[in-house]
Amino acid sequence: MATLDVNKVAEDMLAKMKPILGQNWEKAKEYVKEESAKLALAFVKMEAQKLAGTITEQQAKILFDMQKNASLAVLAAAGGIGDLAAAQAMNAALGALKDPVNQALGFKLL
Repeated sequence: MATLDVNKVAEDMLAKMKPILGQNWEKAKEYVKEESAKLALAFVKMEAQKLAGTITEQQAKILFDMQKNASLAVLAAAGGIGDLAAAQAMNAALGALKDPVNQALGFKLL
């Protein structure tokens, strides 16, 4: 039974990223929202695939790394916040999702 909700995951990510971005929030918020939604959808899809037996732990980790790196690049460049701010915001968001995502997948992804 699926436990991750794409909207809640995205909202939780935004809630953690906004205070870290501080004054950069306004110029980056549309990119942050888009990238949070992409990562949230990736987590939900991984959970569904794990339940269906169509993805391995290794495959999930590769997919996650690819999406995370793409999101970081978008935030840093298009969002105009730089590499460090993007990484700090992403790390805070992923830290907040560690337990629910890892529990839903049944292995340590985050």
